[in-house]
Amino acid sequence: MDTSLLSSESLLQETKKALPHQDKFLEKLGAGGSFCLLSEIEDAICREIKIFWRATNSNQITRPK
Repeated sequence: MDTSLLSSESLLQETKKALPHQDKFLEKLGAGGSFCLLSEIEDAICREIKIFWRATNSNQITRPK
């Protein structure tokens, strides 16, 4: 099992990728700030899943801007 995601630095970097608009917040609070953003992370994951499902039906992947 790969445990690299469990490190603080990995968690911080992955959260920044998922929520780039929260970069300053995460820089201020570090990896611990990720836990404050769990609801927003969940919403982002759900959006991506919906995009994927729609793409499988239409054979295209387009993300809303």
